[in-house]
Amino acid sequence: MAERDPEFREFPELVKTVREIAARMGVRKFAWREFAKLLMMEIYKFDEPQAAAYIKEIYPM
Repeated sequence: MAERDPEFREFPELVKTVREIAARMGVRKFAWREFAKLLMMEIYKFDEPQAAAYIKEIYPM
C-alpha cells in the first residue's frame, strides 16, 4: 500500500484493523488509545511521553 499511495500511513491502518477485530470479538470499551501507545512504544521504541504526543497528533480528540 505504501508503494501505491504516498499518503498511506501504516500505523493508523494497523490500529484501525485492531479496533475492527476487537469490535467483531465483542470487546466493549476497547482502550484503543492505550493499545496504540503501547504498540508504538514496543514497535518504534518511543518513550511514553513521545508515544502519547504522537497518538494525540494522529488521533486528535
